Formats: sequence, structure tokens, C-alpha cells
Amino acid sequence: DGVHAYQLAVVVDDALMGVTQVVRGEDLLDSTPRQNYLQDLLGYPHPQYGHVPLLLAPDGRRLAKRDRDAELGQLKERYTAPELVGRLAHAAGLIPEYAPVTPEELIPLFSWDKVLDFNGETGPYVQYTYARCASVLRNAGEEAVAKAGQADAVKASYLTGESAFQLARLLYKLPEVIREAGEKYEPSIVTRHIVDIAQSFNRFYHDEHILVDNEEEKTAKLALVLSAKTAIRNGLALLGMDAPERM
Repeated sequence: DGVHAYQLAVVVDDALMGVTQVVRGEDLLDSTPRQNYLQDLLGYPHPQYGHVPLLLAPDGRRLAKRDRDAELGQLKERYTAPELVGRLAHAAGLIPEYAPVTPEELIPLFSWDKVLDFNGETGPYVQYTYARCASVLRNAGEEAVAKAGQADAVKASYLTGESAFQLARLLYKLPEVIREAGEKYEPSIVTRHIVDIAQSFNRFYHDEHILVDNEEEKTAKLALVLSAKTAIRNGLALLGMDAPERM
């Protein structure tokens, strides 16, 4: 059917070519656990993976030929090779400002530390955020967390900050995003939304004092933390990734 053959072909090809490091788009994030499973079955080592955000159209959709987006041939006609590489490097965050550049000049600028950065749009960043949620809840104590899990005990009126509102909005949209990803067969839609939730939670974490003295306010904020933790765990599970309680 093509899907399984693709995963098997990639695993065998990488192993026979001696590939040890892979950088690819976040739309292929869900392929990693499948390929790891096949590698284990076949006795192959796991390469080190890094998944980066996709270049998107101005309206936020993926670039596609069927939508008549600019193709590489058109870009080559418009720009010289160094100009095109420079624009792509700037869009990818490798250089702070646009300038013509060659691939050879970019090699020293690449870093696995950036790809796997806990502060970027990466899998480890989302996992770190999940662990941060877990830490907040551990510090709050079981009794407080249990109370936050009871809908009738939560007074949402205490969530007045902009970062709390934005986080709640993203959490509310998650089921809709999952349905959309299923209908379009696009797991990257879930990936992008889970990254957005992680970033939004970290803004909330830095903007708000969560474990306050006011019990009702604390319960409301812990309910939001608990909801974020659950959403991130479910999102990671859909993508075949672990949700570590500590990092």
C-alpha cells in the first residue's frame, strides 16, 4: 500500500548508507517511532533525529504544487544560487539577516544543539514543557491537584491574564485540530498545535504566579496546568513520543 514500504525502504537505506544524523521536516515526526521500531526488529542502530518547522505560505498552509506555489525552478530563474541559498538560510533562522551565501559557508553555522534545543520548536522542547507541567503539579501536592481536577471546584473567573486566555483557547481547539489532521491525513497539523500549546504554556508559566495563597485562584490556575499537561501528553502519544514526568 506504499506506506509500510516507504518506512521499510527508509530504514534499510539509512542503515546501508551508514546514516547517523537526520534533519527533516516536522511533518515526518510521526514516522520516527515507526522507523525506530523497524530498526529494532532488523538490528539496525537508531540515527539521531532532528525535526524542524516547515516553510509555510503566508496564510499558514503547507506549500504545494497543486496550489501553484512557487517551485524551485521558478526561484532559480529569479535568483542566483547564493541569493536563493541565502534567502532559505534566513527563513530557516541560520543567519540573522538576508545575504547571498553558499552551502559551504553555512556548514559551520549548523548545530545539533539548536535542533534539539529545549527553547525551540522541537520534540525535546515539548517534552520539557510536559515535564515542567508535571513539576508544578508535584509542588502543588496531591490534594490541590485532585481539587483542580473537579470541574465544580474551578472558578474560571480567576483566569484573567492574556497568557491564560490564549492557553485556554488553544486547549479548547485541540479536538478540532485532531479531527482536521485525521481528515487531511496530515499529522503535522497536530505537531504544530502541540508546539503552540507548549509555547503558550511557558508564557503562562512565566507571566503568572501559579501557587498563590488564594485557594480558589490557585485551583483555577492548577486546572489550566493540568489541562495543558493532559493535552501535551495526548498529543505526544498521537505522534508516538514519550511524555517524561522529569527531565
